[in-house]
Amino acid sequence: MKNIAFHLIVKFLSISLLILFFASCSRNELVFYSCPSKEDAKTCNKKCEVDKSVKYSFLINKEDKSVFQIVYWDGEQRGTHTHKNCKIFNDLNWDCSESTDMGHSVWYTYAIMANGIFTTYDKRISNSGFRLLNPNEGGVCAK
Repeated sequence: MKNIAFHLIVKFLSISLLILFFASCSRNELVFYSCPSKEDAKTCNKKCEVDKSVKYSFLINKEDKSVFQIVYWDGEQRGTHTHKNCKIFNDLNWDCSESTDMGHSVWYTYAIMANGIFTTYDKRISNSGFRLLNPNEGGVCAK
């Protein structure tokens, strides 16, 4: 009787581990939208235009406070980026910000996931403290 119970427990644990493994490896893809403004992108509203050929996927690393972003075009992986300096609350809520000193100005990039909606935008500030206009004042989101 003990032998049967042991085999049932082993079988149950094996199946549970397989389910956890496949769930952790699954790709949660978000569909890309192009928005006329950063404010529209923050809510990924109806003004944003969908492009179903582009999708994003994210891998969260809580220990290193980073988010690895994968970009797919037509189902093929075409690009990656690691967002650093992230405040990670959970998989659906995190906030990353990076800055790049370009000599005459600093370029700030923001990547935010809020309630499962991803938004990214940037701004450039001159070393004299004035905000420089970006050529693209629109925004990008994914949901």
